[in-house]
Amino acid sequence: LLVKPDTAVGHVLFARALQHRGRREEGQRALKRAMACEPLDQVNRVNIAWHHLRDSPDQVSSWRAFGARWGGSPYRRWVNGVAMPCWKGPGDPARRLLLRQEAGLGDQVLYSHFLSGLGDLGITGAMVAEPRLHRLFARSFGDWKIVGDVRELYVSDFDAQIFAGDLGQHIHSPRVSPYLVPDREKAAGIRTRYLDQG
Repeated sequence: LLVKPDTAVGHVLFARALQHRGRREEGQRALKRAMACEPLDQVNRVNIAWHHLRDSPDQVSSWRAFGARWGGSPYRRWVNGVAMPCWKGPGDPARRLLLRQEAGLGDQVLYSHFLSGLGDLGITGAMVAEPRLHRLFARSFGDWKIVGDVRELYVSDFDAQIFAGDLGQHIHSPRVSPYLVPDREKAAGIRTRYLDQG
């Protein structure tokens, strides 16, 4: 920051360091400086949105701020050549959702905890996920079809779409723990192996 004070990423990283030290208000001021440096930069928006989410992951306002990471609407893009509406929340009549992913393995695991809230609303559908998560998600969310790419699906089978990272704006139920179902045989084998080691 001393060398390049107008570099947004520097302010974001500084805010993260302040957050880890418990200096939350200073971190918020650093984020404002980051946004002032590059207000239209997409990467900057994503970095700032992630910071807000890490700071207060259980607050609806944090998820709404996270929704601003797009800098526009990603739902205007067609899916498999078809214009598809975005799910608007619990009041939306859609009951078959196409749940899309946008981030890495850990983020997909985090977002998946919202599926229990969708289930409470009587909503199911298909979820795009990293291939390494397919068996885990299939065990954990039996009412959902798990695929690796939207091109594996017929869009006409669904009423609406939403990116998993946007679910927190609409689903406010507390995290259910545990919400993932392990492979019982593997879990038993691992438990036995470690118990044998003392």
